[in-house]
Amino acid sequence: MRRLSATLALVTTLGLSAAGTFLISSGAANAAPICTTGYDRTTKPDKGWARCLTGWQHRVVVSCKISGNATSMTRYYGPWVYATNTSTKYCPSTKPFVHAASYEHRSSTLNPSNTDD
Repeated sequence: MRRLSATLALVTTLGLSAAGTFLISSGAANAAPICTTGYDRTTKPDKGWARCLTGWQHRVVVSCKISGNATSMTRYYGPWVYATNTSTKYCPSTKPFVHAASYEHRSSTLNPSNTDD
């Protein structure tokens, strides 16, 4: 009987530890979303976009520069949007050439009213 109690106590302790780990860092919640990014250089200023099919929210990050051969770039951020929507950002007229487009994502554990940048 004592062995059974000790085994149950150990299993319970391990189960609680595993559950605590799951709640703090869930693999499904932290999985990278499935996203596509791109940019359009046919209009001036150029623009970039990001569209994620999974995840909670995402936004495009566009690197823009002053000319096509410039090496200095500035990042600009599109609006936060929910999965399956497209976040779009135009480069400003002072740096109308897009160099690259990528994305940022955030999980639902963050404050949804946090829309910095």
